Amino acid sequence: MMRSLPFLLLTSLALVPCACATPMTAVTQGYTYGYPVVLMDLTREGSTGPNRICGFDADLNSFKHLYDIPDPDFTAVVRPNVDTLYSSAFLDLSEGPMVLEMPPTDDRYVLMALFDAWSNNFAGLGTPSHGTTGGRYLIAHQDWNGPVPEGFTDRIDSPTPLVWIIGRTEVRGPDDRAAANAVQDGLVLEPLLPTTPPPSYPCQ
Repeated sequence: MMRSLPFLLLTSLALVPCACATPMTAVTQGYTYGYPVVLMDLTREGSTGPNRICGFDADLNSFKHLYDIPDPDFTAVVRPNVDTLYSSAFLDLSEGPMVLEMPPTDDRYVLMALFDAWSNNFAGLGTPSHGTTGGRYLIAHQDWNGPVPEGFTDRIDSPTPLVWIIGRTEVRGPDDRAAANAVQDGLVLEPLLPTTPPPSYPCQ
């Protein structure tokens, strides 16, 4: 399993030279550099860790789907869209790549946005980029150099071992919710190679 992101951040900061004029400049630059990683790790821990919060929680390398149309009480996503059903998954690529299968759709908008540990959106998979035929994607850390088996639509390289997938599936009103939920249920995550199953915890 991947090591603590804050620990890795402190290790990397110690290796980064800083031509800083004052201690305050050094502190400011360090905060700016490190805050996104710390916040992402807190988000991961709150979603997948032993003290996970119910709502948008799931085990590592697994999807959590929100099947209902957002209402005024919806707080899992900041400023949600009322025509969107959300999905979420945190991936740990430290033991090897993950495989994402997306089902074919009609003209429904579906997007899986992939974020690295710095919260940079480094890839987007779905109908805007790959059309409505679905696909089978290999998501790997950029340093992984294993062979890619046949039958994959694309290989997606992540800059970090941690990846957060935020999925959006279009829903065209209450009567369309069942069809949109079927698209969500067609999203499959599985490891490319046998790995140690991640720990599972009940939400609080």
